[in-house]
Order: sequence, then C-alpha cells, then structure tokens
Amino acid sequence: MDMYINDLSFQGQCDDYEKAMEAVNQLANTINITKVMRGHSPVKRTRELKYSLICPDKTIHDFLFWLYEEAKHSSICRDILTKVQVNLMQGPFLNLGELDESKDNLVAPCGELIKNSSIHAAISHECSSIPAVISAVNSVGFDNVAFTLDGYDKKIINLVSTECFTPYLRIYEPNPKHDIIVSKIVGGKVHSKMDLAPEEAKKILDNGICIEDKNIIFAYHNECWYQFPAHLKCKFHCFPIGTPTNDTNINRITKEVGHPPYPNNGYKIIS
Repeated sequence: MDMYINDLSFQGQCDDYEKAMEAVNQLANTINITKVMRGHSPVKRTRELKYSLICPDKTIHDFLFWLYEEAKHSSICRDILTKVQVNLMQGPFLNLGELDESKDNLVAPCGELIKNSSIHAAISHECSSIPAVISAVNSVGFDNVAFTLDGYDKKIINLVSTECFTPYLRIYEPNPKHDIIVSKIVGGKVHSKMDLAPEEAKKILDNGICIEDKNIIFAYHNECWYQFPAHLKCKFHCFPIGTPTNDTNINRITKEVGHPPYPNNGYKIIS
C-alpha cells in the first residue's frame, strides 16, 4: 500500500513551537507504526511540504531552523529535529507530472483543491488498494479515520495517530483444525490442510487483499489462493482454497484489482 503525508493537513494549527513538536512527534510515531501496512516502503510527500504552515505564521522550514538552534542545548529538540528532517524534509518526492489531471478540480475536506497535493497523488497512483494518507493532528477536515471526495468513488484512509492504525492490524493465529495430515470433510464442511509455516503465512497475510465489508483477506501465493478469515478482531487464521473459478470473493478481487500476481507492497484493501 502506498502512503502519503497529507500536506493539506498542515494548516498552521499549532499555536506555538511547543505544540508543533507534539504534532511532529505524533506524526512520526504514526509513520513508524505503519511500516508493515505499507510494505516497509517510504512514505511519499510533495517537495513543497516544507513551506506548509505548522504555526499560524511559521512554516515547517522556519520550524526546522528554530530546531537547529535549540538542538544545540536540548536533547528533546535534537530528537524532534531528526524527526522533522526524516519525515517532513527528505524524499521520496512526488512527481507532479504523473498525476491524473482529470482529478485537478476535486475539493479536499478542508475546502482546498487537491491539485498537486499528496491527496491528488494518492488517488492518481492507486495500486490494488484503497488509498491512504497520514495527516497532522487537529487539522480542519482531516480529524476522521477516513474521508471522501465528491467526484471520487472510494474512501481515503486517514491516519492521524497510532490508534488509527489499530483496526487494520493483521495478527496471524493458526487454527488447529487445519493442522491435519490431509484435507477432510467434517460435519459436511471441508477442512483444508494448511501447507504453509506460520512465518510464511504471516508474510503473505501482510501482503494480502482485504475485502473490508466482509473482514476476510485473500492472498495469492505459489499459484494458489489462500483465505484468511477473522476469528477474532484483527486476528486471522488461514487455509488454501486452490484456484477456484466460481468463488464470488475471488471474482470480486480480480474484477476490481486485476488478476494475480500482485506486488508485495504491504496491505491491500478493497471496500
């Protein structure tokens, strides 16, 4: 899953640099906890992000230079300085020439056009998943776990804290009923033999496609489909289902995101 820092969420909402440090710390923690969700790929951003307002009359760039001076005698400021440099100033940067011009005039929840923003990139570069952004805390229009745009038919995942990530956790727990020598029928239902080690199952779970409205994850591995039902919240077990031609869920996935194989770029979610 590609993930982007939402530049439109920096609206000068921090009253002072102390509040700005708290906001940057929360943003950095959110970025850090989403590593598996985005397949350990870097979070992308616009080159102009550094000129976004973090305080009413101060940009992220202004804040950075203040931190340079304060870091000379403050370990806390040194830590925040590093987080600003790594998470807000460095690349990878978006290539604005690759954005979908047909979406230029869509309006973000904050009231601004999305043109040339990270939201614009998120909905231009969809890859087998609902798009996702990471937003600064306390920004107008971006205080919910997801938002929509008029003229765009998918929701956009909006992560503003580490707690926002919790519902998306994927924990693998093997089910003993699939730890059998051969597949068998029990009570009229097929219990398929699990043929993956737990470590391998967890890896393909983390790259699987979640059908969000059913809370089931599917993954394609070694020319075979695997199904991960949730037996508890955020906890999944697994069994192979082969290559079915009449499974409504598989048909839905292939219709929406295409046929396998799929990139190993972290979570994929369809609604």
